[in-house]
Amino acid sequence: MPKIDVEEQLKLRFLQPLPACMLRRVVIWHDADGEFAPEFERLAAEGFDGAGADDGVMPAHGDFERPVRFVEACEGHMFAVKKLINRDDLASDILLYRRCPRGRLEGDWLADVELYADQFQADYLSLLADQLGIENIDAVRESLREHKTFFDAKTRCAKFAACVPHASGASDIELGTLTVIFGGKELGDARPAFVLRGCMTTLLHEGPEALAELVDKYCVRDVLSAFNVRCYGFEGPLYERDSLLALASHMLITASSTALPEGALKGLESYVAPAYGPYCLEAVRTWDQTADAQASSEDLFEICRLVEDARGLFARFEALPIDVLASLDVFPCVNEAVLSQLFSSFAQGADRVEDARTFASRRCDLSWYRRVKSYFDLLVAVADMCAFRQAHAGGFHLAQPSRCGMPTRPIGMPWTLPIAMCAPRICGRVPSSAMCSRSLPELWWTGRRIFTVTGSWPMPMPAGHRLRKGSGPIAATSRVPNGRMSSTGTCCPPLWLCQNDDRHRERCAAL
Repeated sequence: MPKIDVEEQLKLRFLQPLPACMLRRVVIWHDADGEFAPEFERLAAEGFDGAGADDGVMPAHGDFERPVRFVEACEGHMFAVKKLINRDDLASDILLYRRCPRGRLEGDWLADVELYADQFQADYLSLLADQLGIENIDAVRESLREHKTFFDAKTRCAKFAACVPHASGASDIELGTLTVIFGGKELGDARPAFVLRGCMTTLLHEGPEALAELVDKYCVRDVLSAFNVRCYGFEGPLYERDSLLALASHMLITASSTALPEGALKGLESYVAPAYGPYCLEAVRTWDQTADAQASSEDLFEICRLVEDARGLFARFEALPIDVLASLDVFPCVNEAVLSQLFSSFAQGADRVEDARTFASRRCDLSWYRRVKSYFDLLVAVADMCAFRQAHAGGFHLAQPSRCGMPTRPIGMPWTLPIAMCAPRICGRVPSSAMCSRSLPELWWTGRRIFTVTGSWPMPMPAGHRLRKGSGPIAATSRVPNGRMSSTGTCCPPLWLCQNDDRHRERCAAL
């Protein structure tokens, strides 16, 4: 705290003009801790500016239009002081020095004087409260005294006033103190979630020893522990080797419990505090949305991974139904577990189109979506392809040019087309359901390439490739059962015929 010139401030009080209804000025100087008792004794003996005083009364001089009487209100002499002020000396200005805090009027002999007199507080805590913008000093006096070490620096006082401009109780003093310790500088920083982030990131990057050293420096070790119990229900130690894992498990799993049905976290009940679930969830979500130098979303991601691995959460979530996990966004592995389920189902031929679309639409506004957005885009694309295949199942069984919207050309004209899909799969090999007999060559055209297939053997060649009659796998015939060949040997787009197709069997019999 900067040194205050108490004498100068008291002088200014007595030199102010009096209101029209007042004949003199009475100023009560409250000094609850008696820190300025020697200063008062000096003023009572010397007066202001060394003008002198006789029996505690400084005569009028210079700018002082009236004498000033210096009176100390001591226990056991309160009636005499009251009589002096109200009866014996009605002409002099009075400076009344009291070693008690302001505001406690019940049972006070001088309550009437307190109500009409000017108030002056020059004890350390009162000056500190004025500097911090605190109006009710009595409500925070003890808390300020407990955190006196923290408020010794002007920079910390300024940061505290910026974070908590109108502290009204001990809880506000504790919150503001912890906020500044963990790097808070603005009004919006004074929140329990900010303190929690600061505590967890300190444990993550610097370890429990550094956290213990930081809180011990400002004598708030017990304050931080009590704060976590009060706000988030965590009663474990904060300064041991596994404190980060214990605190993170409690916070994240408690937050997850708000979005999961009963029994989904069986075996992890020791990490769940149901009454604090909404507060833990709010802290986690605001952390992911707030990126700053003290605690970024990367820190939260690393902490989540720590808890996922230690508590086996990926396997647990992978075994739960998708609809149970749809709104849970605390852990990144939820997205990974559900994506793994859906992709595996599609690979096995299951119909999960609606599940995939519903899950993707619900996850796009939740946490951790940006990290796996490309996978969700792929999931939606796969679902759309499967839905298209279901809606046009007949076209995948028999794909003729006219049914696929392809134009037809007379025999003998070169054939060039953009990429199109005339097969259920574009994978470089003919599906088993569409294989021809070894005695019946077949052309498989996908995209810009033509595959001439005998049995299961594909031979790629570019579209429009000239085939010489009587050579290659086509053999000595110009009739291609799966398409047409011009007189110059130019390949035309084939029909896709399956072995179990009636037209395919008719074609074979005709040949």
